[in-house]
Parts: sequence; structure tokens; C-alpha cells
Amino acid sequence: SVLLPVPDAPWFMVAKIDAEEVFAPWRSRAILIIGLLACTLGMLGAFILFARQYEQKKQYLSMYQTEAQLRGVTERHSVTLKSIGDAVIVTNTQGQVELLNFVAEELTGWRDEEARGRSSEEVFHIVNEHTRALVESPVAKVIHRGMVVGLANHTLLIDRNGVERPIGDSGAPIRNAEGEVTGVVLVFRDQSEERAYQ
Repeated sequence: SVLLPVPDAPWFMVAKIDAEEVFAPWRSRAILIIGLLACTLGMLGAFILFARQYEQKKQYLSMYQTEAQLRGVTERHSVTLKSIGDAVIVTNTQGQVELLNFVAEELTGWRDEEARGRSSEEVFHIVNEHTRALVESPVAKVIHRGMVVGLANHTLLIDRNGVERPIGDSGAPIRNAEGEVTGVVLVFRDQSEERAYQ
């Protein structure tokens, strides 16, 4: 309120206004500013959330495509190995079987699913044809030497059912990009017909 004297009179003029009335325009402006600020922050937050989700989707899509591509390459390699006319056994560096192709299944008597994780000596059981002594595992030779090795002559493969076949084979190391040996691939074939012809 304001109290002022009236000039040349014993009177006073009193003017008063309600605080609510004084601050009403400022309050409405403050509410408007706060609302606009909240909307701006909300939009900014929504934009950031959208950008993060977009980046995550993009990353997941990239990972999925990479995985699908890797799966395709792995499947193609597996199909290629399984389609080779010679028998193929793939092992890890511990000598455990990771893959047998169809021909290897026929010659060893083991199915691929059954042989996986088993020792290569158990699946690829070989002896000397004359002495009947066990032949040193070509997998162990390859891992020890780090190079391609071949079987000695007069080697017999004894399959799971006890059937014996003369075979010729070679083993080669599987190397990664750094040149480290990560496994062994054995390639062998039945030489029964060749022996009969000879």
C-alpha cells in the first residue's frame, strides 16, 4: 500500500493492491517459462533416448549380420569339408575330434555327433599292418612338429566294428591369423582297392 498527503488539504490518499494481484502476471509467466523449460528438457531427453536406441539397434543389427555372416562361412567350410571325396577328421590341439565328414564316418564307423569331443586315437585307431603295434598318432606328430606329416606305409585303420582297412593319410596343422596352431586336419583314404590291384 502507499500513503500520500493530498496537497493543500488535511487529507491523505491511500492506494493499496493485493500481492496476489501484483504477482499474478509474473506467476503466469514463471509457470509458462517452467513449462517451456520442462518441455524442452523432455524433448531433449526423448531425443537422447531415441538416439541411444537407434545406436543400440544399429549395433545389434551389425552384430547379428556379423554373426550370420560368420555362421554362413562356418557352414560353408563345414559343408566343403564334408563334401570332400577323401575322409577328413578335424581335431583341436588336445587331439579331441571336432568334425568327421561322411567318408570318415564310413571308414571309422563313428558318426560325427558321436565322435565329437572324443580322443582322435579312439576314433582314428591305427596299427602297423605287420607288427600290429599302435602307430603314433598323426595328430600328436603335427602338433609337435607344426608341419604336414604323412603316415608310414603298411598302416591299418581298425574301425569301430573291428573291420581293418589299409589306408594312406596325411595330417596338417590348422593355423590362426597369428600363425598359431589351433587344430589338426587329417585326410586319409581307403587303399584296399589299390592293394588288391597291386
